[in-house]
Amino acid sequence: MDWSGAFANIAAAFVDGGNGPFVSAAVLTKTAPVYDDGGDIVTPGTPVERSCLAQADLCGEAMRVEDGYADGDVQIIILCDTLDGAIDSDARVRINAGPFAGTWTVQSLSRDPVAVGWSIRGRNG
Repeated sequence: MDWSGAFANIAAAFVDGGNGPFVSAAVLTKTAPVYDDGGDIVTPGTPVERSCLAQADLCGEAMRVEDGYADGDVQIIILCDTLDGAIDSDARVRINAGPFAGTWTVQSLSRDPVAVGWSIRGRNG
């Protein structure tokens, strides 16, 4: 088992026990719409919800100095092995419990060096 999988398993065990910083969350995206030859939408994009485990907290200094930072932004860490697929800046993240519960837009994102988690700067919305 790799580091990412091992860490996700440990975090999931804490969540199942009602402890730990990671909570139930979801990444919200839409499929791409289908266009006809004239550019009209034939089939609109449909909402997709992928569950995951996430931790949210106040932004650290590195995020505070990023372009576009605003008061109220938070740092969200999503465990990679708990999310089916990737995430991009068009996604939203819904945190289901805790002091940062709510839906957050993705303002910036990166992965840590060992690919354990996605590090996201989120904005309420």
